[in-house]
Amino acid sequence: MKEAKRREQIELELKTSKQSLE
Repeated sequence: MKEAKRREQIELELKTSKQSLE
């Protein structure tokens, strides 16, 4: 369960970083 949450955070960070790039 902890890993799933960590995966969600990583995906969220990826999304934000992608928006920052644009």
